[in-house]
Amino acid sequence: MIKHNFYLSSENIKLERVIFTEKQKHKIKNVLRLTERDFVNVLDGNGNAYTVTALSGEIKSTETFLKTTKVNTRLYAGITKFPSFELILQKAVEIGIDEVIPVITARSVVKLKDAEKKVERFKEIAISAFCQSKRVFLPEICSVCNNLENIKDTNDLKLVFYEIEKKCSFKETLEMNREVKTISVFIGPEGGLEKREISILQSAGFTACKLTDNILKSETAVLFALSCLYFFYE
Repeated sequence: MIKHNFYLSSENIKLERVIFTEKQKHKIKNVLRLTERDFVNVLDGNGNAYTVTALSGEIKSTETFLKTTKVNTRLYAGITKFPSFELILQKAVEIGIDEVIPVITARSVVKLKDAEKKVERFKEIAISAFCQSKRVFLPEICSVCNNLENIKDTNDLKLVFYEIEKKCSFKETLEMNREVKTISVFIGPEGGLEKREISILQSAGFTACKLTDNILKSETAVLFALSCLYFFYE
């Protein structure tokens, strides 16, 4: 069984071989200590998986996968302090998220300029989690959103979790939307979202619902919400 997975964009994958980055070459040769007799998997993020020789990158076989998930999911993630936000990204990708939009909200501790500097780091974390979890479709990590009023989401179901919501529960909302194909969820940062922000999102078509009776940390809320979504729809 081939244990090691690497991501390469399509321009690094030629007809007969792949072109590893210098960082990947170093890992293959000096960290993993693989030889030309060893093979690794190369994923292009678009559903194609290549079995290649570890050192030369010669392509031995190719397999193309079709997307089998029943729903497409988008996460609007209120940016928390970076160690916990990196955990949010990692686990969201492992669970199966298709798209992540980092969002600066009123209660975000992190400033916009600091978040924007981290976008490439966010993408690296997503790629690492993508390879580790053996997914074949790479999720998209979008630019930082700094204004909720700019959100124009057309997904079938749009949820924003609000801890003081009393009329609408997460479970009830899912039960009423069993046939949707695209879902967006908005989870705030430390301290949650302000009432004004909830109103803005509701005006954009989001349904405010209560996730649980417990008050969850942002990273726990993301894990819980996405796990429930995939369990319910998949």
